Amino acid sequence: MNAPSGFTGAVIAGGLSRRMGADKRLLTVGGLTLLNRAVSLLLNVCDEVLVVAPEPPPETVEARHVPDRFPGRGPLAGVHAALLEAGHPAVLCIPVDTPLLTETWLRLMGGITLAVGAPCVPLVEGRVHPLPASYPRSAAGTMGKALEGGEGALRNLLPRLGTVYIGDDAALAAGCEPGDLANVNTPEEWSELERRLRS
Repeated sequence: MNAPSGFTGAVIAGGLSRRMGADKRLLTVGGLTLLNRAVSLLLNVCDEVLVVAPEPPPETVEARHVPDRFPGRGPLAGVHAALLEAGHPAVLCIPVDTPLLTETWLRLMGGITLAVGAPCVPLVEGRVHPLPASYPRSAAGTMGKALEGGEGALRNLLPRLGTVYIGDDAALAAGCEPGDLANVNTPEEWSELERRLRS
């Protein structure tokens, strides 16, 4: 592992993979499942890594399992659980299904969160990406109150948290490609992503 970074990493892995028709965490490319690939990426950048899911991971990973405090409430609940368990002030939260994601993206987002104490979220190609993103541990209180009040959309909380958005130009200037944020939800998307990974 690298020198201390000040980052906790969290793989948000509680989705049901309905559209995929199979457990996305166990899809394999380059000899690694998507889950282990995500954990390995975070281990290159973070001092500790968590896997947030209702049940322990279906395979061995170098990460600590953290259950959702609000089961069935989507990514907001997953990020909230990660922030409560994190040992560092900046928490890099990534979905399990973004295998093109790079260390450059993670270091950019995490560095901004450490510097300003606010979430750092990509806003590229006209779309806000609440995951992957970096969140300050201090945002757990606001997220918890939102969940207790019945809110469930992570993106709706972002303005209240003073979020810093990374646009296309800033991403490219930092060496981050917008296409690296691509995720997979269907067998067709997985086939396309496999092709890109192998090329």
